[in-house]
Amino acid sequence: MKKITFILFALITGTTFAQREAEGTATVNALIVSPITISTTDNIDFGKIVRTTVGGVVEIPTNGDARTIPGAMDITSTSNAATFTVTAEENTTYGVSIPQLTLKNTVDDSKTMIVDFTHSLSEGNNTSSGNTAGTFVVGGKLTVGGDQFAGSYDGTATVTVSYE
Repeated sequence: MKKITFILFALITGTTFAQREAEGTATVNALIVSPITISTTDNIDFGKIVRTTVGGVVEIPTNGDARTIPGAMDITSTSNAATFTVTAEENTTYGVSIPQLTLKNTVDDSKTMIVDFTHSLSEGNNTSSGNTAGTFVVGGKLTVGGDQFAGSYDGTATVTVSYE
């Protein structure tokens, strides 16, 4: 009986010590995606605006509608939203970022106006359905001060698209 107990003890102990290490494996993958690109098709143009003593907000919508402008500031003019084309890797989601812009008078850059931008992409509408180009529209609200300094104003908006 002592021999059987000793043999069983030796087998159990030997089995326990034999399990000091174990190995597992994992598959490792990587996918290199195409860089996201953006190009401008049309630029944003708020058109001609009449200077008034109270000023106001001129808006270029992203849905193709005409600009909205306070009646006293309105003058027959063409205006349009900007259009951008994005090319992204298939089935990837991307975001759009457009910081506020200060337009400066081309003669006196101390005279400024502020533009807050909007874009036509909404959640779920910013996923690439293939290595094809998708477009979106950028509009904005231009805040015109009372007795705004007359003349031409310009600036460059930076529209950033990035993978999310």
